[in-house]
Amino acid sequence: MADVLPTDAVRLHGRVRDARGPVAGARVLASAAVAGESLSALPCHEGSEKPLFECGDDHVLFELVAQRAGEVPVLAQGTSSADGTFTLEVPRADGYTLWVESAEGVAVQHDVRAGGADIDLVLLPGSRVSGVVRGEDEAPIAGALVTAIYTRHSRFFEARSDDAGQFDLGTLPRGDYTLVSSRRGLVPTRSEFKAYAPRLRLEPVLTQPRRVSGIVLHQGRPVVGAAVSLKSHALAHVRHARTDARGHFAFEYLSALRFCSLEARHPGLVGSLEVGLYDPDPPNIPPLTERTGLTVELVPTVSLRGVVRDMRGRPLPNAKVEDSFENETRTDVRGAYVFENLLPARYRFRAVAEGHLESDIHTVDLTQGGRELDFALASTIHLSGVLVDEEGQPVAGEDLRLASSEPEETLWATSGSNGRFTFDVPQAGRYHLQLNDRPQHFIPLMEVTVPADLRLSVKRRPTLRGEVLDDTGQPLSRVEVTLWPEDPGTSRQHFAHTLTDARGRFQLRAPTQGRYQLTAEFILGNITQTVTRWVTVDAKEVDLRLTLEKGRALAGVVLDSRGRPVDGVDVEVVSPLRTDLVRRARTDGQKTGPDGRFFFQSAPDEAELRVLKRGHRPLCSGTQDGWPSMRLEPGAREVRAVLVEVAVISGRLVHADGSPVTQYVINNRSGFNAEGRFGWSFWCTGPITLELSEFEPKPGAKTLRHTVSVQAETSVDIGTLVLDAP
Repeated sequence: MADVLPTDAVRLHGRVRDARGPVAGARVLASAAVAGESLSALPCHEGSEKPLFECGDDHVLFELVAQRAGEVPVLAQGTSSADGTFTLEVPRADGYTLWVESAEGVAVQHDVRAGGADIDLVLLPGSRVSGVVRGEDEAPIAGALVTAIYTRHSRFFEARSDDAGQFDLGTLPRGDYTLVSSRRGLVPTRSEFKAYAPRLRLEPVLTQPRRVSGIVLHQGRPVVGAAVSLKSHALAHVRHARTDARGHFAFEYLSALRFCSLEARHPGLVGSLEVGLYDPDPPNIPPLTERTGLTVELVPTVSLRGVVRDMRGRPLPNAKVEDSFENETRTDVRGAYVFENLLPARYRFRAVAEGHLESDIHTVDLTQGGRELDFALASTIHLSGVLVDEEGQPVAGEDLRLASSEPEETLWATSGSNGRFTFDVPQAGRYHLQLNDRPQHFIPLMEVTVPADLRLSVKRRPTLRGEVLDDTGQPLSRVEVTLWPEDPGTSRQHFAHTLTDARGRFQLRAPTQGRYQLTAEFILGNITQTVTRWVTVDAKEVDLRLTLEKGRALAGVVLDSRGRPVDGVDVEVVSPLRTDLVRRARTDGQKTGPDGRFFFQSAPDEAELRVLKRGHRPLCSGTQDGWPSMRLEPGAREVRAVLVEVAVISGRLVHADGSPVTQYVINNRSGFNAEGRFGWSFWCTGPITLELSEFEPKPGAKTLRHTVSVQAETSVDIGTLVLDAP
């Protein structure tokens, strides 16, 4: 007789396998998010659309993790049989996530529904995540709780650090994680990581709690019940306290910070103090863990009041008046506003009202008592309209640019979901309205007379949607996806750029129908994976699936010009087409060791090697304006980069009469120097030809060509060069 299920339960059937076939003895778990409880389903706060993991305030996250609250519940677990099959009996839910843990690998599958076909769970290598917990002094910390939270579906993976500070979270499924580390008596820390490489080492740092305390006085006497607030860029939220019967206040258990601002208030009184938690003498020592004995002296508050009117003297209700300290207020029906209980200081105020130009900024010294400041705002004139496509449907998200020559002014607007746009124009007249139809290129649309209400028909830009999969077929987040011309040439100018979301999805818009190159690039540590696809875009929406190529291992060494290894050089492998939009300020690759060597676990067949050290370049590589990179031979597994110090050809450019050429052009690059001095960088041995001319040459002026033989790393001064007279 078959088992009878409870009415609120269902069965999930499936099979676990790897590349060789069914896997027996694998642990299979089923979980489901709980609305309003699971971290992955919680907002920052009530009414917020931003998820908890993206909040600036980690306090709530730390509290939940400490209580092990917010973890998705495991509804059932079992073990796969000899033929890899499994059956789980779970409570009825809208959907499930299945996890598999085995010596052969791991797997995770989302959005599983009961009652469908058997579930096929394929084991993948996963990422072995371990590391060491350290303190501010870099000493290992024992007994720390390290929790990795799978961001998409908040399952917790935990470990404790041993006496050497070491921890091991085991093999985790590939994906994005939030790491929370804590230990009693220390301030918790939070970071993010992507489990992707076969092995990943993490080094969370726990800090000693900071303490700030002091007393609030007025005319030398303690103030009881004063409200004290502490602000710092290192803290996501403002901390609050009240003074006790002796006027004392204290802020305990603060995270690491170097500066903070204290503000104390009592009816009619206010005071502030800037506090540094560091000792400036001697320099470069650890910051202080506490500041005690601070004194905040209260003084009478000041105020500002006034009226906001239009140019005819009529009051403007609901106008906004704001100051340089992020305080703001609104005018009443009579156009009156008031700022009360302000701290004595120098302020800058401005007024803004709908349908009017914002005011000039007024600087006011508020030292005592009250001051008055009135505003008169000029009315704006509207240029409005709607963007529609060839079928009359509204076109949203298009940027428009309105420009005038006298006075010279440029205004911007974006069409809304209904296709409508509005410009607030300072005066009537003729303007040029342009549509940003192609990134970095303004397409003239029409000359318009303001005021007006327009209906503009535009061609809807083709849309490309799709997903990016890793080399195992799993969706991958934060992959750079870029749309290029079919033949980018040497300019490497792209049309559109985006990052894949948490589910590996992306969306781009092409400027017009046609043929393009589409690239996806993922760089993480010593892994670089790319894929390039030629796509034809027509009026219909294009849906694509891009799978990153696994790539090959790449090893190498960086040497100086004398053949000695160079330590501490940033090395990155990138595809030949690079946007440089996301990682402009940092490098995601490797650093060379004392032996100058580096290693990449995965590199694409076609790639460039970037070798980054200030003041240096790879020998004879790249261009003046480009990145310091060298093209790799297809299929190369070992590479040798010679790093040389950038040298300079210097000189002075003058006219035939000996006067300096202060604005000049050298090899299509402009420069300025009051004495006519110029410089041209090089990192190669051989002849270099300089083409020099005035920035705005006179009619008939000739370009001066001068060839110099140079030796890498040896700067040369070529003296004074004279431009021919016209």
